[in-house]
Amino acid sequence: MVKVFVYGTLKTGHPNHYRLKDANNGFTKFISKAITKTKFPLVVATKYNIPFMLHDPGNGNYIKGELYDVDHNMLEVLDKLETHPVLYERTPIFVDLAQSTNINNEISATSLECETYILHNYKELLLNLPFIDCYDGVHTYVPAKMREENARDLVKKEV
Repeated sequence: MVKVFVYGTLKTGHPNHYRLKDANNGFTKFISKAITKTKFPLVVATKYNIPFMLHDPGNGNYIKGELYDVDHNMLEVLDKLETHPVLYERTPIFVDLAQSTNINNEISATSLECETYILHNYKELLLNLPFIDCYDGVHTYVPAKMREENARDLVKKEV
């Protein structure tokens, strides 16, 4: 089993969540809502409203999402969806699980290492977009099969 943090269209109630629920794709178990321990820029870009977490640790916001346990079959499905490693790269990060309050009203959080999909080799213009801390679906996401062009246009070209 692999722990995977999702922050965009794979979250509950969003357009790609059905992939996590489909037993034909492999096994998935919801663990908890979670938040990154490190700040990252999270932007919504392109006319297709795609959420991108950019590899610029320390810049941006603590990102809210969901943590899942997935088997290797499901991980392969997610890798294909996220075009790993061509577009997004599956990257280890730490997250805090949803906070709880104990009997003394003290807040506690559990930290875990997990994988998430981050855009590493991106065009700097993405850093000029507004940073958000939670992809809430306000923007109308356009699934890949309905797009005219590819999100790979945002990746830096090799010289």
